[in-house]
Amino acid sequence: MKYERKRLRCKDCGKTSFEPLFWLSKDFRMTQRAEEYVMRRCGKVPFIHVATELDVTEGTIRNVFSNYVAVIENKHDWLAPRVLVLMKLISVKRCT
Repeated sequence: MKYERKRLRCKDCGKTSFEPLFWLSKDFRMTQRAEEYVMRRCGKVPFIHVATELDVTEGTIRNVFSNYVAVIENKHDWLAPRVLVLMKLISVKRCT
């Protein structure tokens, strides 16, 4: 998909910038929908299949999935228990 962004110039200061694209991913050069699709598909099929479907490199798919995992890990509260008790129960049969 190709899209030509409009260049905008500020009337006050004269600086130029590109128009904001809200549908474009902030981290990757793909749409937000494509990024969400990659996140959903990577748990079901290998990365190479997703890369072939979208005609991007496998490294891009790995990077998108890596960001997704980082977001999930940041949402989860990873508190370890203060005390960890391991008990081993042995049952012994006695012959009578």
